[in-house]
Amino acid sequence: MGSCEGVSVRFRQQINENSKMLCGTMFSGNDHNELVAGLPKRNLVVITFKTSFDYDRTVKRTKFANRFFEKYCSGVIDISAKGASRLEQYFI
Repeated sequence: MGSCEGVSVRFRQQINENSKMLCGTMFSGNDHNELVAGLPKRNLVVITFKTSFDYDRTVKRTKFANRFFEKYCSGVIDISAKGASRLEQYFI
């Protein structure tokens, strides 16, 4: 989740409440807990939130993980924040 942790938690809550669908947040645990538990191959879409303030290691890790998710999940959606400051990127 990294720098967008609050945004991703709120997004998860909105999906859970409004669409009545299961949604979870998992970065940074995605490299271990969820992968060890095994991902279902169907009906799972991974959504990543990106900002211009993400650490280089986070960017590399996300790219690597997305290759795995693309292979074993129904889809991967990258959402890139817009705005000049962190605050703008969290709200736009």
